[in-house]
Amino acid sequence: EDGSYKFIEEYLEGFEVIRYDVQEVKNIFLTKKFSDDNTHLCFAGHIDVVPAGDGWSYDAFVPRIENDRIFGRGAQDMKSGVAAFITAVKDATYFKGRLSILLTSDEEGDAIDGTIKMLQHLKEINLLPQFCIVAEPTCDKILEIR
Repeated sequence: EDGSYKFIEEYLEGFEVIRYDVQEVKNIFLTKKFSDDNTHLCFAGHIDVVPAGDGWSYDAFVPRIENDRIFGRGAQDMKSGVAAFITAVKDATYFKGRLSILLTSDEEGDAIDGTIKMLQHLKEINLLPQFCIVAEPTCDKILEIR
């Protein structure tokens, strides 16, 4: 996770970075205030993956492109969604309020020290987003922290 987080921190130059690690779980929140409006939109995701297992005929952690498609562990869940919203946020030149990204490394396991703990921490420091878009392709549950 550290290598991915370091890359994202450098890529999103100008964003405030808040790291909030719980036990062995690494969480990161990147935020940028574009205007004085109180609107706060967050994009959220995870960077951990389920273990690769034995069904791969090549190294699952080395991306391969075949027929204009990328294949590799986590490409669909959820590296593609994370890459899409990181690019969108980086390219944003104006937003009426604050844009943020929340990433965790605790979604595929017990998922007790990731998103929920990070949201509780953000509430404590008065940075809890009003709205959140989660690029998770495999979950239809709603998470609410008030």
